[in-house]
Amino acid sequence: MAETLKSKYGKEIPEKFAAMIQAVHPAFPAKAFLREVLRGYDALELMPRGLHIAHTLKHHLPEPFPRAMKILLQSMAEETPQQEGGMAPFLYLPHAMFVARHGLDHFAESMQAQYQITQRFTA
Repeated sequence: MAETLKSKYGKEIPEKFAAMIQAVHPAFPAKAFLREVLRGYDALELMPRGLHIAHTLKHHLPEPFPRAMKILLQSMAEETPQQEGGMAPFLYLPHAMFVARHGLDHFAESMQAQYQITQRFTA
């Protein structure tokens, strides 16, 4: 039986996400973020996992939106990392979902962010 897409987006993704953010924003509460994001994570499919990470980020990144978005953008690699199965760009799924869910009142910043995210993943 073929491996499911969600199995390729396991708990290592939120762990990697937390490390990426903490590398550029040392005050990021990685342990609290992981406790919250991993609650119920296994039951979610691929897209809901990305949305859940984005929603949880909202609780743990500083306000206002432009400041949070700046941190997220700084956390992205310059190039898309290579990964078996072609799933590497999906690392940036929560970035795109964060902008889509929380950036509506910040059009200019959101469009700039989506442009940068699109260099790595679809936005």
